Amino acid sequence: MLTYSCRMHFCYLDESGCDGKQAKDHQEPIFVLGGITVSDERWFKTNKDFNDLLEELLPQGVPDNFELHANQLLSPDGEGYFEGWSRETRNKFATDVLDLISDLNHDCHIAIVPKKGLSEGSSPYILGLDYLTGYLEKYIRDRKGSTARGMVILDQKKDLEHEIHDLLREKRFGTKNARLKRLVEFGYHVDSRRNPMVQISDLIVYISRKCAELAMGHRDDWPEEAKSFYAKSFQKIYTRLAWKKFPEIQEKHCTTDYTNLFVKPQTVSDKTKKHIAVETIYSESEQEITGVRSIANKLSNPAKIDKVG
Repeated sequence: MLTYSCRMHFCYLDESGCDGKQAKDHQEPIFVLGGITVSDERWFKTNKDFNDLLEELLPQGVPDNFELHANQLLSPDGEGYFEGWSRETRNKFATDVLDLISDLNHDCHIAIVPKKGLSEGSSPYILGLDYLTGYLEKYIRDRKGSTARGMVILDQKKDLEHEIHDLLREKRFGTKNARLKRLVEFGYHVDSRRNPMVQISDLIVYISRKCAELAMGHRDDWPEEAKSFYAKSFQKIYTRLAWKKFPEIQEKHCTTDYTNLFVKPQTVSDKTKKHIAVETIYSESEQEITGVRSIANKLSNPAKIDKVG
């Protein structure tokens, strides 16, 4: 008897580095969108193992409304549930979560968006989402087999709800040759307090952003201990990236007509110009535009990552 197996892969995406709509932010110069992909067959075990780590961390019991926020866990003195906890304890928990990803053989995906050089009105979130949806389509097609399918799980973004809807509609039903075929659905309004995959994704993008900021020279004043922790933590993420080439995620990476119009509407006066070469959008110098290459040079070699910053 002929059997047919279609494996579903859940691709969780979270962001770090502002709300995703703000292009200019000197306090957070890098935006990262990304997360973890979990197959349906491994979802239950991942959920169980993550909860086991929480119970080990909180032996008195995990509060009903507990949620792992990486910025609270890894802030200098700890915040929220982690306020007053030792740095050693908090760092160990972060490391244990990253090791869980490796132990269960999950893949990570990140898009790094430097904000410098983005035109006024650009959305780092939309740029990252445009890139990652195409990336995940290729990932499911090339790495997971002909019958595999993917579902992208997004955190709620009220300020970008319409933009996200329009982008995904264009990518699913727009230009025939560029349509998403392996990503069959997108999920929204996920309660991250009840979904450990979203919390794990939050940790992935937070650490990736911090390490990218180090690589681009934005955090040279950090203590060496902090630099070393983020570099070594990113190594663990790096080993789980499906493709280890860091692209430039800037406006020229928009893959749909809609996004070309959205990221800088003032550059396109009518629909007949929507195929304009997007490279002409930039007003910064080529050296500034491609500054993210320093991330690739420093982060793409695990042997050198300890020296980042």
